[in-house]
Amino acid sequence: MWRSFKQALDLDMGAQMVRGAIDPETSVVADDLTPYCLRHTYATDLQSADVPINVAKDFLGHKSITMTSHIYTHLSDEAFTNASLKMLSFATESRKKAQKKSRLYPLIFTPTLSPTSCTRTPPKKPHSHKNKKKRRFPCDAVKSSN
Repeated sequence: MWRSFKQALDLDMGAQMVRGAIDPETSVVADDLTPYCLRHTYATDLQSADVPINVAKDFLGHKSITMTSHIYTHLSDEAFTNASLKMLSFATESRKKAQKKSRLYPLIFTPTLSPTSCTRTPPKKPHSHKNKKKRRFPCDAVKSSN
């Protein structure tokens, strides 16, 4: 059964038949392809389709997400590119929202980013009050007279 599946897969992917067998020169399916390999492909396809990892775990029958994420899923170029594009889109939308908010509420302090890092700029230090006399409270006067 597995051989017939591999043969049908190979033919579907463009291999040619010669005298009732797949021509080795046109074969694209690996000789060592096993059903186990298809589990990895399935898990990676689930990831590429943005299926949440906890759902993929259940589809594959795993007890832990660690098994699914560390062993069965593989980062494809497409998944990496899609994730990068999502982050760029998120950053652009966040910046637009912040700009719109600052136009709507110009008097409200909005934190700025330091040009050299991604941390917020520290607030200015308050002025020192070393030269001012300490204020005396009634309880201080009572304590010092004793």
